[in-house]
Amino acid sequence: MVLARGRRLVQIEAKKPRVAKAGLKGVSGISPTEPLGAFDVLRRRLRRRVENGQWAGLAACVFVDGKLRLLEEAGHADLEGKTPMTKHSLVRLYSMTKCIVAAAVLQLAEGGHFGLNDKLSDHIPAFGSPRVVCEGLDGLPNFQRRVPAKGPILIRHLLTHTSGISCGLAPGLDGPKTRKPRERAWAGIYAPLVGRVDRGEIRDLAHWVDELAALPLFDQPGATYGYGYSYDVLGHLVELKSGMKLARYLQEHIFNPLGMRDSCFDLASGPGLASRRSRLSVLYRHAQAQQQQQ
Repeated sequence: MVLARGRRLVQIEAKKPRVAKAGLKGVSGISPTEPLGAFDVLRRRLRRRVENGQWAGLAACVFVDGKLRLLEEAGHADLEGKTPMTKHSLVRLYSMTKCIVAAAVLQLAEGGHFGLNDKLSDHIPAFGSPRVVCEGLDGLPNFQRRVPAKGPILIRHLLTHTSGISCGLAPGLDGPKTRKPRERAWAGIYAPLVGRVDRGEIRDLAHWVDELAALPLFDQPGATYGYGYSYDVLGHLVELKSGMKLARYLQEHIFNPLGMRDSCFDLASGPGLASRRSRLSVLYRHAQAQQQQQ
């Protein structure tokens, strides 16, 4: 398996895995060598991903009834620097950020800032006239044929990924996958916009959402589940109703109250910048998947 770090390729040897010491550290009353049934199977499966080169490293834990029952640490947070992956390593949450944004949205809904059945356009006017792309007999989108949406996008639709907003592909980040033609075709409509982000032409979240609103939907609002950029729009809604940048809102209203000292939207949005930066795991790409998806 070959992983790419930036523009450099790093070869992970499957036959000679570089695996950090793993075990059940800090588990009260349980020996690290004691068989744990399902936990033991899980530990082996996790470690195998590192040993065969699928993952650079991992740190996983399982709590049962509030007690730590499994802690597995294996591989490296930095392959070149040979830094072991541990429970203290920091990793990017990526799409799990959506769960946190959903909590922020529900906080503001409970505070009376909006209702879940509100029209999105009542709060972000750019979504006032959404249009839907028609598909041909081959099941592929015909971007030249667009019809007005039969109904408005509701805030509830954004939370459930039924807004009709899709997303582009992230080459190399999801591991080797074969994308179906329909999925690749839909992702293509977002590629120019994503390219503008990479070139620094999109100023902020508000600018991104305005540009996103100009693109057509892949289906009628509320009709079909489709994973995509709906939560980007919700993040901007949080900014509009709270008067804060999303990073600050999450820090002050979720992370700090819950005592999540090592959680933040980005490295610069919370305390302890130097410490967090030194513990941040290196981001690698699956070069094989990147070639398949381009």
